[in-house]
Amino acid sequence: MLTIELPEIKITKIKSVVTIAQKTFSKLSDREPNARNTMFIDEKRIYKNILLIDDAVGSDATFNEVAKKIRQRGIVIGSIIGVALTGSANGIIDTNTKKGFGIVNEV
Repeated sequence: MLTIELPEIKITKIKSVVTIAQKTFSKLSDREPNARNTMFIDEKRIYKNILLIDDAVGSDATFNEVAKKIRQRGIVIGSIIGVALTGSANGIIDTNTKKGFGIVNEV
């Protein structure tokens, strides 16, 4: 319900005929390449700081891969701050993987 006039960076997840959701991977070693190869940033401006907002985080792979791309492209000169729901909101184990969720310590 807030109306805050801030610029937005377009981050696109490329989808193909067979789109694989991050949450379907049980190992971080599988999540990282999936995020790296499917997330693209279309931005030419440079920002002092960037706030990354995600609807949910099961691991830190998407946050970290997007942050790396932002840094590599020189889009930010200051801090990248990540905000999201981390882990399971009510402590329920993921029924697909039978595992809990990792927690993002740092982006």
